[in-house]
Amino acid sequence: AASIHRPDILVIDHLQNMGNSLDNRAQELSVLIRDIHELARKDKKMAVMMVAQFNRMAEQEPMSLRHYKDCGKIDEEGAICIGFEWIDRSAEGDILQMRVMKNRFGKIGKADLRFNGETGGLE
Repeated sequence: AASIHRPDILVIDHLQNMGNSLDNRAQELSVLIRDIHELARKDKKMAVMMVAQFNRMAEQEPMSLRHYKDCGKIDEEGAICIGFEWIDRSAEGDILQMRVMKNRFGKIGKADLRFNGETGGLE
């Protein structure tokens, strides 16, 4: 009998680019997010990470769950919502702030991470 390999994690990048309707984008993304959420519920051993870009207006103020509004109901359906934004892009090193804005399983908060250009990693 053939075995079925199930991934440990499903990463969906550029969530906002999925689908094809132009009529009601937020509603279309809400349905898509709900379907992906159901997929994750059916296979409890698989984590799902959806990646979406905030609207450009978010660059004018600190990020918050409110900036997910153009991404359907990702702020409602997601168990954990994490945002990243550049807070310092200088010669001393680029600083990226990671903010846990929602966490159904624990604490929320933020951490500043330094981008290491040599390794491409965060410290």
